[in-house]
Amino acid sequence: MRASVSAGPPFTVTARDTLFRDTFVFAGNPHANYDVAPNGKEFLFLRSSTGGDMMVVSNWRAMVLERLGRGR
Repeated sequence: MRASVSAGPPFTVTARDTLFRDTFVFAGNPHANYDVAPNGKEFLFLRSSTGGDMMVVSNWRAMVLERLGRGR
């Protein structure tokens, strides 16, 4: 949301506007679901994915060492 405000007494919100109309992922604390570019003019948001694969590798360190030729 973007808000226009009047700073004089009393402090009031004079207008509101929705900046982004989409569904974004809401991450739990302490992780944000967005970031702002260093120039302050661009945003990055996490968006839900409808697909994708997850790979779980147990004992990954041993696998990496083996592939590097340093396995036991």
